[in-house]
Amino acid sequence: MKETVSVTKVAYTLEYEGKFMLIEGVPARVCRETGEQFFLRIRWNISTRL
Repeated sequence: MKETVSVTKVAYTLEYEGKFMLIEGVPARVCRETGEQFFLRIRWNISTRL
């Protein structure tokens, strides 16, 4: 079976307190066939100033 997942940086969108945020440069494994993104670990430190 061939490896169909590549490691790259992607943009991640999340909703926090009714606001949408776009976070760029998040490391992820991306399936070349489907485009599905797999995140190994995401640690958020969201400032209250956002």
